[in-house]
Amino acid sequence: MTILGFLLGTYLLTWTIYHGIKPQVFSGNIFYDLKLIPFYEASKYLYLSIISLPFLITERFLLKLFGTLIIISFILSNLFFQVTFVSVWCFFAAMLSVFLYLTLKNLSSDDENLKTRLMIEK
Repeated sequence: MTILGFLLGTYLLTWTIYHGIKPQVFSGNIFYDLKLIPFYEASKYLYLSIISLPFLITERFLLKLFGTLIIISFILSNLFFQVTFVSVWCFFAAMLSVFLYLTLKNLSSDDENLKTRLMIEK
């Protein structure tokens, strides 16, 4: 997944840098015209798979929930904000970053509590 993500990121970045992007305001959101990137639509779904699949295959419930929320935010952005999809999904990603931070903080606390209990039992 890491290699695939790196290759897709490089592909998208190369096209973006080569052709440039001129952000515009559209309906209160930021519009990035990325249709010039070949296979843009397929790339969106591949990107979604790369970033959500690792969270969906974990055993931790909160991380699975995070992966599910990524997919839900993608669907909502794609359904209701097709023209400004990139900026709206980016907004959802910022909100989900807070969820991920709190989740990782919680998991870290759980791991520390487990270590402490194991030390006491010895």
